[in-house]
Amino acid sequence: HNQRISDNISEKVMDAIDGCIHLHDEWYHNMYQAGDVIHICSINGRYRTDSLPITLRTMGVDDDLVLILHPDSLITPTAISDTVGCLRRAVLKARYGSSGLTSKAALFGQMRHDLFEKCLMHKDFSAEFAKNQVPRILRDHAEQLIGAGLMNERESTAEIQRTLPNIRRFAMIY
Repeated sequence: HNQRISDNISEKVMDAIDGCIHLHDEWYHNMYQAGDVIHICSINGRYRTDSLPITLRTMGVDDDLVLILHPDSLITPTAISDTVGCLRRAVLKARYGSSGLTSKAALFGQMRHDLFEKCLMHKDFSAEFAKNQVPRILRDHAEQLIGAGLMNERESTAEIQRTLPNIRRFAMIY
């Protein structure tokens, strides 16, 4: 794409196969690069998207055109809606949880599940193996632990290891 500044309006022009796509307002500030795959959709079917040129604006109330960058990447609709108004909000939620903090119970549940999964994958349910896995699990979830205010490594280690008897009991039964 190339960039042009006209008298009053900033616009980014993306060269497409048969024409151009003009990006204005919030669309202008997105990071597009040569070779990016995009789809343009009219949410209500009000506009044709199969012919160029196309102009995307975010200021119009009845403009329902959206540009989808990298359409083959799977992301949740919630993550998409969270970017409206703040482009960084979706990234923050993905890293630190829905409210900026992570539920302690959910986080410990995830880490216990990770420990159980590692024991299953290695077919090793010994206390020694499980205890050796805990530091790695804590490192893998470090950002979430900080987000949940769980800064004491010893307490977090003890909380994860509390599930060891249940994991070993499962192994003996199954």
